[in-house]
Amino acid sequence: ALTLTPEGIADSSVLQTIELSDIVIHSPLDPYIPVLNLASTFVKFRLADLVHNQIEEIIFLHPTLYVGEDLFWYIDEAKRRSAEPAEQAIDTDPGLPWRINKLSAAFGRLAIATAGASRVALPLNFQTQAENISFTNLSDLKLQFDVVIPREDYAFPGYRLEMNALEGNLRFGLPSGTGASNVVNTINSSNVRWRQFEGESAWISVTYDRSGIYSEFGSKVYGGYVEGGFAFFLREGFPWTGWMFGTDVDLEAITDVVAPQNFSMTGKSKFKLEVNATSAIIERFAGTLENPESGKLHISKINDILEAMPGDWGTIRRDLTRIGLETLRDFEYTSANAEFWFVDKHGRIDLQLAGETGSRNFEIIVHDAKAPDLGRWHRAPGLTLEATRQ
Repeated sequence: ALTLTPEGIADSSVLQTIELSDIVIHSPLDPYIPVLNLASTFVKFRLADLVHNQIEEIIFLHPTLYVGEDLFWYIDEAKRRSAEPAEQAIDTDPGLPWRINKLSAAFGRLAIATAGASRVALPLNFQTQAENISFTNLSDLKLQFDVVIPREDYAFPGYRLEMNALEGNLRFGLPSGTGASNVVNTINSSNVRWRQFEGESAWISVTYDRSGIYSEFGSKVYGGYVEGGFAFFLREGFPWTGWMFGTDVDLEAITDVVAPQNFSMTGKSKFKLEVNATSAIIERFAGTLENPESGKLHISKINDILEAMPGDWGTIRRDLTRIGLETLRDFEYTSANAEFWFVDKHGRIDLQLAGETGSRNFEIIVHDAKAPDLGRWHRAPGLTLEATRQ
């Protein structure tokens, strides 16, 4: 039994628990746009502690944070309100501050939102906990926690991206003590696979703000190291651009991935890449490659060209053509440089090689195998080759 008097409440030390469902914090500019959804909230308290403005524990389960323009408008509004108490008269009594002994969140997720709609739900769970939180009013409640992404394997099928043993943290401020309105996500992964490419000991740091998502990353790749970044803009269509620089990367491993049935190169290289895309659609892929070390080029696709020679050619013509193509097919070089670009299923590779026996310049045109015939006898499905040698 509980006596509903100040003395009776003060004597109550039984821990109570209540559950609140689907608490939604909305945009300050549109009451229909959420910035944070708290699916299940458990509040643990003692009536005796409430008299002294104290709550034992608050637990958030399955919260969703909508990262977009409205979240940062909310951050700005929270900043403005946090400054209001300082404008009050000095002799104003703010009252006894509230205290939360424990606060935690589990099974949280991030959703990228633009124009008030959730567009991309990132398959990353996060969790956090804090202790001894003190505030005078809700505008003083600065949500600055170390939000942890637990160690798990994650997949992004739409982007053909897999990350194993991924773990990391999120940092965000409502308001931020630095004055920045952003969410910073730092992730580490033991193994990464993007499309056909693989890396290990990878890290990525992602910053979300009102206009986009910006990233830097690094990884060990095929005996070397790559680093780069991307900018993912929060507007219709989700356009994004990315870039990457590589050093001491094993060329043979790269060419085995890029064109396993077309050509291969050996040696260590450095390169840079640029990507332009909309959502999961790659619109343009371009870059340069420099190989200052010696290596060997083998164009296996020339074997298909040899097989495609017209059967009505004479023996001398066939033999001369075969000798010339086989000379181009294999070449040992002391240095190599290349420029390349791909748009949709079409592309071009310009490759210049120098060696002790001369030099080779290649122009390789990559095209859709279903494209109209170019009328050249040496056209093989998916590739057209122009080459010169000196």
